[in-house]
Amino acid sequence: GRAPEISSPPAGVTLVLRPGTPTVELAAVTDAGARSLHWFAGTSYLGQVDAGRTLDWEPGPGRHLLRAVDDAGRAASREVTVEAAP
Repeated sequence: GRAPEISSPPAGVTLVLRPGTPTVELAAVTDAGARSLHWFAGTSYLGQVDAGRTLDWEPGPGRHLLRAVDDAGRAASREVTVEAAP
C-alpha cells in the first residue's frame, strides 16, 4: 500500500496563530487499507485518529516536523513553521 500523504497543513506555508483560534487541523490521505493514523510533532505524540478523520493540534511558535504514521507503519512527514499573530 501507499504511505499517507499529509494534506493539512499545506506544504510551504507559514501558519499564523490568531488569538481565539490556537488549533491547526491535521489531515492526511491514506491507503484504502489503513484504519488509523498516529500523529507526531517532533518526538511528541499528538494522538491517534481513524483514517479519514482530522486531529486538532495546538502548536507553539517555531518550526515543527509533523509525522503521520498509519497502522501498517507507513509514514509521511512535513516541516511547518508556526508564528504567533502580532
